[in-house]
Amino acid sequence: MDAAICRHWALARGAVLIARHGELAFFDCAGHADVEAKRPWQRDLIARIYSMTKPVTAVALMMLYEEARLHLDDPVEAYLPEFKNRQLLIPGATSLDQTVPIKTKITIHHLLTPTSGLSLFTNPGLLVEAYAKEKLGLALSYGGLDKMVRRIAELPLEWEPGTKWQ
Repeated sequence: MDAAICRHWALARGAVLIARHGELAFFDCAGHADVEAKRPWQRDLIARIYSMTKPVTAVALMMLYEEARLHLDDPVEAYLPEFKNRQLLIPGATSLDQTVPIKTKITIHHLLTPTSGLSLFTNPGLLVEAYAKEKLGLALSYGGLDKMVRRIAELPLEWEPGTKWQ
């Protein structure tokens, strides 16, 4: 990868750093950290990144995979027991108790490829109404991430794991 490719992405500003086995393989940055002051983006800049939870988490999981500490086909319940005995919301359900047991356990692979059956907080329907009512989109306002995950694990899935991408 060369700098011309990075600059072609048409980003207002940004940086790319690629390391392998603790060694720097590539670094380039473009644009300004402060446009008005014309302060260039630099390697040691601390910047806020938005909407990066999924890719950062995916990289962390893949690092664990490289170290053979988990397998992509591992069931999520092996790490989060709250995800055992999941239920699936039946099509056309009018209440959250209209469910059937899932046929396929949620795996790490399902989480990485958004095919787990966990609903997004922006989808219309019963699950999103429950998420909104209980403020499940904001871990801090719900009392912490662990409490929020436990509650989400109690709610049914929107679709059978591995059958739909979202």
